[in-house]
Amino acid sequence: MEIAHAEGMRIITVDRKTLREDIVLSHIASDNVAGGRMAGEFIARRLRGKGKILELEGIPGTSAAYDRGKGFNEVINKHPGLEVAVREVADFGRNRAKEVTTQILKRKVSFDAIFAHNDPMALGAIDAFAAAGAVSPPVIVGFDATPEALEAVRQKKLAATIAQKPERMGWLAVQSAVRSFSGEKLPKVAFVELKLIDFGKLRRLTNPEPLFLPDTGHGQGAGATAGAGAGRGRGNPCWFSRARNRNFISSWAS
Repeated sequence: MEIAHAEGMRIITVDRKTLREDIVLSHIASDNVAGGRMAGEFIARRLRGKGKILELEGIPGTSAAYDRGKGFNEVINKHPGLEVAVREVADFGRNRAKEVTTQILKRKVSFDAIFAHNDPMALGAIDAFAAAGAVSPPVIVGFDATPEALEAVRQKKLAATIAQKPERMGWLAVQSAVRSFSGEKLPKVAFVELKLIDFGKLRRLTNPEPLFLPDTGHGQGAGATAGAGAGRGRGNPCWFSRARNRNFISSWAS
């Protein structure tokens, strides 16, 4: 990224922040703090403001783990009857979360809810309870809305998951590149909205959401041509490709 910047390329990051924010033109991401708050509010409602919680954290130092935990704990700290009884790092991994939860169960620690910073960790916690022949807490919340997590919500093994919209983040990255070449000033950070999906909402999701955002008016035709292939027609200068235009680079981290 630093080499690209030194050669005059414009840098747009997607999802994960970089330590070199000073060389980034724009950062596009989910609002992970807001997502953490969504999880906290959901758990607070389901537990009616009283209970003990296990929080499974992602990789220390990553923006996703920090922001999701920050938003979650902001909400929990507003409820005197709620307590994060156990907080353990599980590195965003399903197997690691299973191991960590298994060790917690051996300590005979009880809790009423689990918040995991991503879906694999939530599923790993469920695996641990199943392997131990124990009953899972009634409220387990993950983050990302992976297909396996949505199936777990459908089966009522997982109470909810926070859904990101990666296709919209990707689309915004393309649109931002086009806008930049048109001379527009980009916001330093652009957040894409999140959605909490529980069993009731999952049943109502009969039609998929549109893949692309509507035209926001930032440059003529940006909303239409980014999805259809920017760089063809209307004078847009590139299609999200380092190979075809050395003036732009995007960094995507999953």
